[in-house]
Parts: sequence; structure tokens; C-alpha cells
Amino acid sequence: MTTHLCPECGTPRPVADQPCATCGAPPVSLTPAAAPRPERRKLGYGLILVAIVGIVFLFNNARRPAEVPQSQAPEAIDDPELIMAAASAGCEPPLVLPSEGADHVNPGAEVQYRTSPPASGPHTITAHTGVHRSPVPYINAMHNLEHGHVLLFYRPGVASDVVTALNELARANDELVIAAPDPNMTPEIAITSWQRQVRCTAAPGTYDASEIDRVARIFIDRFVGKGPEGSLPGRPVATA
Repeated sequence: MTTHLCPECGTPRPVADQPCATCGAPPVSLTPAAAPRPERRKLGYGLILVAIVGIVFLFNNARRPAEVPQSQAPEAIDDPELIMAAASAGCEPPLVLPSEGADHVNPGAEVQYRTSPPASGPHTITAHTGVHRSPVPYINAMHNLEHGHVLLFYRPGVASDVVTALNELARANDELVIAAPDPNMTPEIAITSWQRQVRCTAAPGTYDASEIDRVARIFIDRFVGKGPEGSLPGRPVATA
């Protein structure tokens, strides 16, 4: 039999979990301190691992340019006046184009847009509004569209009187409209707001300036200031 000593008076006692017969000291617990359960340790390690994986995932995605969503079919804009004006000017019917996203990306990020020129999509800082003499990068112009601006883009080779008409519209609305050449786009003329566009694809010398002016005026009247972020005036080129 194991003999235990009383911790108070030192008297031997055969049973430690009963009071000491000499001094009355309380029983001594023989139950060892509970050791950490292996299950709890595993759970703690698992939570730490999940946190590390989550941080790595967020870091990698912050550095990755946003992907453009999959394509859907364009839809016709139900606006008889705009449709007739576009047809009279030799342009295609106005369309609502599928969204290409609205993510903000870092300057210098590479984005592949589905349409040329696009009417939505990932973007960085806005471009100055008003009349430009050189092309405006799409990655900037898409931010302008998000702010409710209208783009009047034309390919080099379009008649000078048409270019003058577009530039005059941009000057008259120089906080919400951009006019600029675009040598890389598919149509000869493109009038664009957020997800809405009129494309003119006929030969560059076939357009009448007054007809294009009318289409652009109607389009601006309908869609300027109607981007996802409402109407946020830009900074005209002249004040840059």
C-alpha cells in the first residue's frame, strides 16, 4: 500500500483523498492537471493555416487585373428618334452592350476588352474631358464612362468637318464629353456612354457632318450623366 504524507503536519496517512486524522487537513487531490487535448491543438493549427491561405489569396488577387466577364448578346436601344437619326447618318442602330465589368485596376495593368471601342470594363484613373488631339487609352476612358461621360471617338481619315462637329460638341460639354481620335477601333465613328453605343462603319468620306452632329446631340441628351456613379464632372483638357 502506498503511504502518503500529510502536506500540513507530515503525518503518514494511507489514504490521501481523506482528511488527515492528526491535523484535519483536507484531502489531497490525486488527479493530475488536465493536459491540452490533441483535438484542440489540431483545431488551432487548422485555423492558423486557413488564415495564412486567405491572406495569400487576397494578396495575389489584389495584384491580378480583373477578368472581363463572359459575353452576352447586345440589345437594341428602344429610342425611335435616335434610331432614325443613326440610320440617316449611315450609322448602325444604337445598342446596349453587355457589361465588361467595372473593376478598378492599377495603372499599367493589361486589360483585353471584347469590343472596340469598349463601353464598359476595368479601368484606372479618368482621362481629362474635352477635346483631345491624341488617342485616349481605353483603360482611362472606361472610368470616364463610369462617371457618366460620353465619348466621341473617330478614326483618322474621317472628314475634317465631321471631326470639327464632334470637337465642338465636346467643347460645349467639356466636363462630361470627350472627343478624340482612335486609330485602333473598328468603326469609323463611335459614340459611347456606359454600355451604350452608336457605331458608324461606312467609308470615312461618306458621312455628313450635320447628320453625325444630330446623332451625337441626341445621344448626349439621352445618356450623359447616366453612368453607374451618376454624373461626376471631369477636368477639361484646357485646365490640365
